[in-house]
Amino acid sequence: MALTPQARETFTRLFGVEPQPHPTDPELFDILQNGIFDEAFSTGVLTDVERELLTITVLTAMQTLPQLRAHVGAALNIGASPLQLREAIYQCAPYIGFPKTLNAIDIANGVFEAHGISLPLENAGTVDATDPNAREQAGAAIQTPLYGNEVKEVFSALPEPFDEFVPHLLTSSAFGDFATRGGLDVAQRPARAHQPRGHRRHRRLHPAAPARGRSAQGRLLPSEGCGRTGPGHALHRRSLCPVRSGPRGPVRRERLLGGLPLTLHVVTRPAGPFTMAAGPDSRSGPAQQGEHVTTTQPYLSRQVTFTAQGQRIGGLAYVPRIASSAPAPLVICCHGVEGSHTRVAPMARRFAAAGAVAVCFDFRGGGGSASQGETTAMSALTELADLEAVLTAACAWPEVDASRVALFGLSLGGAVAALAAARHSQRITALALWYPALRLGENLRAAFRTPAAVPEEFDWAGTRLGRAYAVDGWNLEVGAELATYRRPVLIVHGDQDRAVPIEVSRAAVSATPDAELVTISGAAHGFGDANWEEAMRRTIGFLAWNGVLEEE
Repeated sequence: MALTPQARETFTRLFGVEPQPHPTDPELFDILQNGIFDEAFSTGVLTDVERELLTITVLTAMQTLPQLRAHVGAALNIGASPLQLREAIYQCAPYIGFPKTLNAIDIANGVFEAHGISLPLENAGTVDATDPNAREQAGAAIQTPLYGNEVKEVFSALPEPFDEFVPHLLTSSAFGDFATRGGLDVAQRPARAHQPRGHRRHRRLHPAAPARGRSAQGRLLPSEGCGRTGPGHALHRRSLCPVRSGPRGPVRRERLLGGLPLTLHVVTRPAGPFTMAAGPDSRSGPAQQGEHVTTTQPYLSRQVTFTAQGQRIGGLAYVPRIASSAPAPLVICCHGVEGSHTRVAPMARRFAAAGAVAVCFDFRGGGGSASQGETTAMSALTELADLEAVLTAACAWPEVDASRVALFGLSLGGAVAALAAARHSQRITALALWYPALRLGENLRAAFRTPAAVPEEFDWAGTRLGRAYAVDGWNLEVGAELATYRRPVLIVHGDQDRAVPIEVSRAAVSATPDAELVTISGAAHGFGDANWEEAMRRTIGFLAWNGVLEEE
């Protein structure tokens, strides 16, 4: 890849993984990523969170929903609160209409749920939605100091009753309903750009615009007919907004991307506490370059690297703020064969919020992004070596209480965690597994009959693997090794799991001395959003009951 070091660092900081060559259009993506993550991100004084809020607003307006999904996740990674992200999207409604806003908020909610964020979020309204006078008064309190009577003047040319109704709608809705909400202040909302001066020029340049006595018939209010745009869009869709002087210096307002106006303040911002660089050596502790500090979370997130068998392992550590005064327990999270550390990052954040140093990482060749290695070289034993390397390094961090260590794993990651717990039982206080693939060896023998029949490469659970995966796992009896572990074990499993039937976990619990099975009724492999919260609650409760986490 022809990426600059700055582009690579910014991409990794935002998305939690290193950029990879695009499979079909690598040159285009090199140009794209260098332009965005180096040149654009390196220009100006906006914080990462401010840049992501602007990006999410633009993507919402453009309805580029796949990119919106990625950037909502990135915004959460670098410290934006769910409430900020929701309000940035809500505020677009008066400008782009409710259908597009609903599309965007559906994407954001999906990302929130994947990160373990409970929905609905807290209410942020500050005005009685059932009181038209209260809405208009609250809206006018924000609108009038910014724009005086210009909104009424602009729309005075409309025929009755629209000459009064449209300004009322703008004041009550765009300002009263939205700009008064919590989560973002007025200066952060697109309402700051609700300046209609350029509309007069639009009337001169476009004489077909309705004049007094001519029928509007939805020309300025297309939302009445199809809901495609909102009242703010009527004002801005062709307006040309000049440069003016704002409270912090020159401000340029421009119509951007289908009528969504954005206000950009050119200011000089002193260095603040939102980003800090720490030492590059993860062996002395979890602090890494790109440490992100937020005031809304009880933990810090840090990029971490480890080494196993001469190759790099990358991931994230979530360190509770309380660990600066007293060491905290450690929970290491292991993803499945087709996943990466982003699959277990939502669980890691929940463990960190409960007071543990939580680490999620990419197995070499597994996630394929933050760690070195190819999927065709990975196996349960290489993953075990990875987990052992992470365990040894993390237990040496000064923030970690090495007497309280738990392993958490999904599917194949659960099998690897079980092997590690059995082979290092004195170091592992408790073990929590979700739908673990405990019969790996048995499944491999059933698929290939003999080791000689294993091809050099083959597809397994949707992943292209190599012969080493089968050879290393051929004689593994994970369930039997787990049965030798004498400390507490929790297995959470869905009774509709076809990939790993629940009978596998039932047999393991029966054979393991101190094991408990929690059955999630109706859940398949992976649980899904509907069952995630219940599984997470039971897991945190188990770790608290067994002394890894503090009792709530």
